Amino acid sequence: MTDITKYDLDYRPARNWHAKGNVPSTTDIDDEDEGGRPAGEADILGIQLNSTLGDWIALRAWQEEGLIRYRIVTEQEQDGSVPEEEVPLNIPGITESSEPLTFGELIDSLERTTFTEFYANRDYGHLGLVESYFDTGDSAYRNERERNRGFVTVWSNFYPQASEYYDEVKQEWIDAAPERPREPS
Repeated sequence: MTDITKYDLDYRPARNWHAKGNVPSTTDIDDEDEGGRPAGEADILGIQLNSTLGDWIALRAWQEEGLIRYRIVTEQEQDGSVPEEEVPLNIPGITESSEPLTFGELIDSLERTTFTEFYANRDYGHLGLVESYFDTGDSAYRNERERNRGFVTVWSNFYPQASEYYDEVKQEWIDAAPERPREPS
């Protein structure tokens, strides 16, 4: 189990989303409403997949009517190939808040975010948004999981411990797999 005591779960970033250079897979802060994206929206956490198409997922936040609003966006929504209403993510409990999420609240929200239909045929158990991408389908044994170590990268300019935390979670996932049995000679 991840040693959460070494992480500052009460850390809360500043409310100022207008710091440039957020998540490298998507754009910086939008100062204007372009293509339906709320003005001032920032990517507060990103998940980059080392897939053929370079898939990515971003948790975005913006201020509106005194609240901070949140949504999760994928590259499919960004490029318009899949309408937002068809993206199969269920994001419980993080649609809005009066203060920025603490790091603990962020982790909890990501762990409770699930696919609703796209991966309905796969049994992920109780895996959240980040962990569900660890298994690329051929990861039954430790050496296979080790090969997939670089498939998922998490980063955030607003939550400085996010990468380290998810690297530790990933290592636990690798270590939990059994060694491949030796072939009989």
